[in-house]
Amino acid sequence: MLPFFIYFAGIAEALKDFSIFGAVLIVGAIAINFSIDLAEGGNSASQNFVKKSKWLLAVTLFFAIFTPSQQTVYEMIAGEVAQTVVETDTAKKALTVVNNWLDSESVKIKEDKK
Repeated sequence: MLPFFIYFAGIAEALKDFSIFGAVLIVGAIAINFSIDLAEGGNSASQNFVKKSKWLLAVTLFFAIFTPSQQTVYEMIAGEVAQTVVETDTAKKALTVVNNWLDSESVKIKEDKK
């Protein structure tokens, strides 16, 4: 899964830009089609085009809005790697050692204050 995230980080910005550009083109095509439809009095082919274009517009807007930035993808990768590292036996042992040391130091500090 990690290689996919690294690849996706590279294309995230381009996908977002492409989606925004596509949405602008679709809105323009709908506007032109609407103008032609008004001039001709409306026909079913024109209405079918608008229906299909609305779905395509919804999909491109979805990708434009919900595609994360490159920085966000790198943060997701870092989180996955950190979780994998923390769940290893070595990390658990190290965490136990650090927690025990912190507990002993806090006891020493409390005793020094008395």
